[in-house]
Amino acid sequence: MDEAQCTVSALAQARERLGHSVERLAEIRADLLEIVEGLPAEASSPPSDELSGIYELDALIRCGLHDHLDPLIQNLRALREGGTGE
Repeated sequence: MDEAQCTVSALAQARERLGHSVERLAEIRADLLEIVEGLPAEASSPPSDELSGIYELDALIRCGLHDHLDPLIQNLRALREGGTGE
């Protein structure tokens, strides 16, 4: 196998592994959304003393998904399919 064939083979293997990782990340995303959806509705309102921990958890998960995990999943999916990820 020449160098070009090795590179193509390595890329194909990496994309396959990437696909599995993206699936696991999507499952984690779904788990986090279930957690947020299970919080009291008041969690999305400004916190009172009793709800401050729930509000913080809701905000942390929602921001983490929006700012980090969702874009990561999108970019990795694009790379897996041969795009640039941007």
